[in-house]
Amino acid sequence: MASIGTNRRHRAGALNQLLSFEKPISGGLTDSNQPIQSWSGQFSAWGSVQQLGGEELNEAQRIQSRATHRVVIRHRTDAITPEWRVVTPGGKNLSIVSVGDPTGRSTHLSILAREAVA
Repeated sequence: MASIGTNRRHRAGALNQLLSFEKPISGGLTDSNQPIQSWSGQFSAWGSVQQLGGEELNEAQRIQSRATHRVVIRHRTDAITPEWRVVTPGGKNLSIVSVGDPTGRSTHLSILAREAVA
């Protein structure tokens, strides 16, 4: 993953939003044979959510054309994948586009995401 915004240090105080991480689960089919998708909470973590703008948005969209937000949390060993989503304290759903360790030192994860449209 490219180093979008990795020149910033993340202090504990900057990770001030309790975020929920969810993965999809299949729930069978509707009466019209459409898949029923629901979400299963996996964990919560303190993090920061930034809407990408200007130069960062251009660089993120060059790498992942749908990214609109960056989520930063402390490094975890969970297998977070692009099928997952992040739910913010305000109820905003962010579909994960990519997950990376921007410094390679296993201190933080940088997650590019896009706001899900209902």
